[in-house]
Amino acid sequence: MAKNHHTALAALRSRFVAGLPKREEELEDLTATLLTKGPCPQTLEQLYFAVHKLAGIGATYGLTAMGRQAEITEQLIDTARQNKSTGKTLVDILLATELLTDELRAAVARG
Repeated sequence: MAKNHHTALAALRSRFVAGLPKREEELEDLTATLLTKGPCPQTLEQLYFAVHKLAGIGATYGLTAMGRQAEITEQLIDTARQNKSTGKTLVDILLATELLTDELRAAVARG
């Protein structure tokens, strides 16, 4: 039974990792929107939920560094959502998101 559980989890992890390039593309599209339009509430909301999903699932699939960076990014975005964002806040979000996309690429490379 334990072997079946590990096999099922490994299959789920593989499927998740295979989908990371699409998630990376989503993050890049949203950050590009932030760069061109500024910190609009709708884009911050979309980015928050995209990052929140990664933060929640990272540890489950053993992607600790990715999950940790997603949590950091999520906190920055949440602060911007609740308060009026400043130029510094936006720069911090963009830098944190770039580090997160680096972690996504590394997870894909490791398989």
